[in-house]
Order: sequence, then C-alpha cells, then structure tokens
Amino acid sequence: MGSVQRARYLLTGCVYMVQISSFSDPRWAVLNQIKAQLHDRASLIPVRGTLGLTKTQKNPADGVLFRDLDLEREVESWIQTRAGNFENLVSRYAGYDPRLVDLLPPQHYPVRILQGVGSIASGKNIFLFFPQCLGLEPRDESDVIGFEFIDIWANLFSAAVFPCWKRVADEAAQLGPAIGVRPRLEKTIALASVFHEIGHRVGPFKVSPRIDPGLSISTFHLDVLGELATDSLLVVMLEEFPELLQFVVLQRLFWFPRRGFMDSPESAGVNEDNDSWIGAFLFQRLQSLGAIGENDGRLQMNWSKARSTFVEILGDLDRLGAEILGRSANEQNRIVGAWMREFVATDSSGRFVLPDGLRRVFERCVEIPEVPHFQPMLSKGARL
Repeated sequence: MGSVQRARYLLTGCVYMVQISSFSDPRWAVLNQIKAQLHDRASLIPVRGTLGLTKTQKNPADGVLFRDLDLEREVESWIQTRAGNFENLVSRYAGYDPRLVDLLPPQHYPVRILQGVGSIASGKNIFLFFPQCLGLEPRDESDVIGFEFIDIWANLFSAAVFPCWKRVADEAAQLGPAIGVRPRLEKTIALASVFHEIGHRVGPFKVSPRIDPGLSISTFHLDVLGELATDSLLVVMLEEFPELLQFVVLQRLFWFPRRGFMDSPESAGVNEDNDSWIGAFLFQRLQSLGAIGENDGRLQMNWSKARSTFVEILGDLDRLGAEILGRSANEQNRIVGAWMREFVATDSSGRFVLPDGLRRVFERCVEIPEVPHFQPMLSKGARL
C-alpha cells in the first residue's frame, strides 16, 4: 500500500462522490453520516459512489459494510490476555518516536463486504480510508477513518496465500502458521491493521498525519520505505503476537509480489507497485540472513531468524532516514535508489527483477490464482 497515498488520505478505497450540483457538495454529509454511524456503533454502513482504489481503476460501486463489533471485542480481549492493555503496546511506539503524542487507538475498524458491486467488491483491495478518499482534507483527527476488509483478506489467504505456502514449504516450516496465524487469522488481520496505521505515525518515514518535512523523496521511494517501516515496527513492537510475524511474511511473499507474475515472470509488478517490490526485497533479506532456506525443492523457514530480519531492516531504515533527512530531493532519491538496488537485482536496462528463488517459488504456484475471486455475503438485490 502506498505510504504517500496514506499521507494524503488517498489510500486503498478512496471514494470520490459525484457532486450533486455546482452549488452543493454532499461529501461532508457522507463523511458525517459515517462518523455518526460509528459513534452509534451501527453494524451496517452503506458506501455508495465512484470508488478509486489503489489496486484498481476508478469505477462506480454500491455496497454495504458490516462492522464486526464482536471481532473488535475479541481483539481487545486478545491484547489484554497477552500484553495487558493497548496502552502497553502503543507506548512502545512512543518510546521509539516521542513525536507520537496521540496514544489512543486509531479509528480503524474491521468490516465485511455484506453486499456490493464495483471495485469495493473486486477482491483486489483490502481497505477503505477516509476522508481524502472523498476528495477532502481532514479538519481534525476525528475525520480520519479506515475500514479493513476482513473477508477479502481471509479470502486471499484461503484461496492463494495458504495454498502457495503449503505447496512450496516443508512440513516443519508449515507448522508455525498452521497452529499460529491460521486459526487466528481474522484477529491477526484486525490487530495488524490498527498497529499498521500507528506505525505510519512514527520514525523517519512517517506519513501520518503528515509527511516528515525533511523528506523529499519520490512517491515510489516513500511508499516502499513507509510500508517497510510499519511492517517492521509491527513485528518488532508486538513480540507477544508471533502470528503477526507469520502474517506479514506470508502475505508479503505470496500476495503482493505474485500479482503480475503470469504476465511478466521476470519481474511481475516490482517496478510499478511498491508492495510487489517489498516482497522481492523481503525474500532476498530473509534468504541472505538465514531465515529462508531450500532443501530438496522445498522452502525451510526459521521464524526466530525471520523476526531478527525485521529488527535489522528497522535499523537499516533508521540509519537511512538519518542519512537523507534534510538533503536535497535529488540526493535523497539517489541514496534511496542505491540502497534499493543493493538488495533487489536489476536487469541490463536498470529495471528490478524477482530473485531467482522467489521466481522458482512462483513457478510452482502458477495454478493458484494471483487474485482470487471474491463474492460478498449477499447479492446486490438482497433486501436489508
């Protein structure tokens, strides 16, 4: 997901509502209605308009979200059981970056697509983010709202991520996720989504509520570094939840970078999509640091070394941020570009290519859909 787009609140699920007339603007009414429904803890939240989501083109859509209040309570209880309370966890982020002054949970909610047509129900996008997705700038923090598509995440894991992992990993590597993230998938998704947003508020590549003023790197570079940073923070800061490590690794390797492999087996989408590039980068780092190995055609995984890999990546990003902050835009982009080329190979034209090992993995998964079909719970014609 693009970090710059998050900073401008133009992330996955930006909703552009058609103006009723040149004399009225219904967008604030739409946002205020959503805020009122959240305040009332309503379960059904309609979303109608022309949706321009990050992974799809702008298209008309009409849907109803189901806010999963039970899942919210389950996640809260999970935090209490393993970490005491939310404050214990978020305080670690504040210790990492004292600029984090808002220690309350972000307005980010687990939802399901009850019914819908258009990009909102395409299965390619995993959340909606307001208010700039309505074409508006937030007046204050209360305007910033996110909806995580729990059922789309669950669908892509069951139809693509887990089948790929089962096909390419040895039995020992499969054991951890089989007894960890798999039976707790929805709780893991919901917990990860909340702290993913918090991670975007700290560190040298923070983008929320605004981009660090010392950064002048390109959109693609900031998208890569911002997402890498918040993923790494998630793994490092919430060590009580090994499911988060498994979740990040599996979706980063078997969801984003596979998209486009059938069209371009050499590079898939690593040159156009920041999430795809991160998948190639992460595979290389995991492999080089001994977290991923290969034996008799099957991947091996050392999950302890996988966590250590994220600790090292976070340290790299902190050092990189300290090096570039305050430099000219050209210097910043030159330094970041060189850092990226250090870890992901390029072809003779300078374009990034998939690591050989990851390409072999994807070749074994060609029968598994890159983007699995998604079906909302109800048909559009169903009465609510």
